[in-house]
Amino acid sequence: MNRNGVETRKIQKLISEFVCLTEEEKRVFLIRCIGECKLPLIQILYEETERILARDFVKILPSELTEKIFSYLDPISLCRASCVSNKWRTAANTDSLWFHICEQKQWISLSENKTLERKPEVLIRPTSAVAKTLNSLHKQYDFSLENSKVLPLARACKWKDHYVRVSHIERNWKHGLYIVKPVLRGHTQPVTCMDCNGMTIVSGSSDATVRLWNALTCECEATLKQFTGPVKCLQIKGTMLITGCADAIIRIFDMEKYRILRELHGHQGGIDHISCGDRVLASSSSTDRMIKLWSLKNGSCLFDLTGHSDDIEILKLKKNTLVSASWDESVRVWDVLTGTCLLTLRGHTEVVMCCQMDDEKLMTGGADGNIIIWDLHQGHLKQTLYGHAEVYCLQFNEKIIASGYADSAVVIWSIHGDLRHVLDGHIGIVRCIRLQGTRLVSGGDCKRVIVWDSESGELVNVVHRHPTSLHLMWVDETRIVTASPETPGTVTVLSYWA
Repeated sequence: MNRNGVETRKIQKLISEFVCLTEEEKRVFLIRCIGECKLPLIQILYEETERILARDFVKILPSELTEKIFSYLDPISLCRASCVSNKWRTAANTDSLWFHICEQKQWISLSENKTLERKPEVLIRPTSAVAKTLNSLHKQYDFSLENSKVLPLARACKWKDHYVRVSHIERNWKHGLYIVKPVLRGHTQPVTCMDCNGMTIVSGSSDATVRLWNALTCECEATLKQFTGPVKCLQIKGTMLITGCADAIIRIFDMEKYRILRELHGHQGGIDHISCGDRVLASSSSTDRMIKLWSLKNGSCLFDLTGHSDDIEILKLKKNTLVSASWDESVRVWDVLTGTCLLTLRGHTEVVMCCQMDDEKLMTGGADGNIIIWDLHQGHLKQTLYGHAEVYCLQFNEKIIASGYADSAVVIWSIHGDLRHVLDGHIGIVRCIRLQGTRLVSGGDCKRVIVWDSESGELVNVVHRHPTSLHLMWVDETRIVTASPETPGTVTVLSYWA
């Protein structure tokens, strides 16, 4: 009998005796055996037991428990888990998991942005210094698209697809990757007012026309010529377009059929400002220094609001509260249901140029360089933030207040009024401020638009290729739309998604 045969009988005998041992004796025997083994044999033992003990918990556990385990993974780990097997891919690509991730990122509301339904074009940056970064980002994006061929994200997991798209948009904003769409030309005089609902851009001009542009293709879809003077203000409300003209007429258009639904007559001079609520429209004229409240349902004049002794500069309607500010240095708060003046706020020493309000407070900025925070219900002056130049624009959210000044500064305050950052980068007046989460976009003279991180105060990037000066700006999650005060007036779309 050869050596191998003897060894086989020895092994069989040991196994037979091992099988006859009690569980406790087996445990002691195994511990003693391991103690007699050197490292190479222990390594073999580890590899064999790992293979035997391995269990695919996704196959064994109920789907609810698997989802609970996967909910602790970050997005990158979740994507890696989806590459393990078909069952893991199915478990890792559920709408409930990715909805929770989007909710944590506060990206749920972005799902309503129709622009995200389109795949992005190749985006460019003004300088060649970031070519390496750009190529790297495109490779990462191509990898995502390659994965999506394996698992059709749009069909199998809506919220994962949404997460991928918004992630790329955020990266584009961070690295300054955008394209300048074809400039919207057609007006022969300066653009005086502008609004956008995401799909349609509307611009009004001193040339007595309003143009409706497709926000995606940048083509002019209609030109409204029913005006007998410069168009001074406009606002989109659902499928309606409301315009105020220097001919003292407010016109309400059907945006789908481009026809006038109603004309409102009553002011004695040109309409300078309009503000639309759910059921009520407010309008003002510097000629008669009067505010009128109109019913959107039938166009009847509900109330005439008087009290300002000089030209009205601001008109803001929110729910049942209307705020007006004037060159008479006062701010008035009105109840639109009764047409009564609830509060007259005095604190500025120059014209009030900008304001914003929520349900509890009102903030106003004036040519005196100050921002005043008011109690919207009691009218108390809660705090004054002192500046050193005219405040042209301001916006606030639950954390910060951002303001733009005539001396080119952008100033960020905490919501409690503590100075956080003074940002330098503009040349000329800062005319527009827009807050999008932690992203702050500011625009002004000298053709400059700047993107900032509102929390750290860091400059994210400067839009160097903006073709004209600007005085009006609209911003959403994927685009910056600006209007030029030059002659002829133009509208420019900067797309971070295309």
